[in-house]
Amino acid sequence: MIFVLFAPLLPLALYAVALCVAYAWRRARYKEGPHPGVLRLVRLIGGEAFAQWRMLGWALLLRGDRLPARDGVPVLLVHGFSTNGYSMWRLRRAFHIAGRATLAPSLGLPGRSLSAYAQPIIAAMERAERVDVVCHSLGGVAFAVALSERPDLAERVRSVVLIASPLAGTRSLWRRVPLPEVRALLPGATLPNLGALLPHASIATVATPYDVMIYPIASTQLAGAEHHVIEVGHADLVVDRRAVALVLGLVVSLTREPTPAPRR
Repeated sequence: MIFVLFAPLLPLALYAVALCVAYAWRRARYKEGPHPGVLRLVRLIGGEAFAQWRMLGWALLLRGDRLPARDGVPVLLVHGFSTNGYSMWRLRRAFHIAGRATLAPSLGLPGRSLSAYAQPIIAAMERAERVDVVCHSLGGVAFAVALSERPDLAERVRSVVLIASPLAGTRSLWRRVPLPEVRALLPGATLPNLGALLPHASIATVATPYDVMIYPIASTQLAGAEHHVIEVGHADLVVDRRAVALVLGLVVSLTREPTPAPRR
């Protein structure tokens, strides 16, 4: 009886243990990342575990499928590795409340090339004349691959917010997973230069010093872009309310028309 009651928490517990191991490995191997202290570490791991749980719930409930249509430039939300478009629900809801149309394609199952990940992004971009883009984790690399394959779509991109996207690969323990999209993120791998692909778009990056999936933090940053740091976990970057508010504010600021100078 007790096992039945606590069985749903077992995946969360295992995920929390995996996060502990990954964080300890990062600290021991690379001496990177601030030491969070016991209480903050518990909050970070708990936040990450429940963020994954929420994403699963949003997928089961098909969150976002029944949102009413909105006019104007849509926000294209690109999810990360081993999730789907429903994992971006909290961001999608925030943009919808703000009056923005959204697109949140699912990029497919893991175990495929980055080019395969890019195809749903290309299809979504073909549906809009102009678009603002928000990418989480691997989604940012898939977006760059999409533009490298279809450079004609670059002119449709107005702004981009990259959330913990490994633009220069990652040293993470997870890079040892034998999947093509993960192996493509090895340090030193040749990845498309998003800055060169989008010379006229406004770009900002968001990262966390406590990320055990994507690090060092410099690998998430792009020359010439705004850089922002928030102290949550990797998955929580698209779930935590503070992180969602930050991303929403960045899209607004990146797309705000400059105020004309007063006449003298």
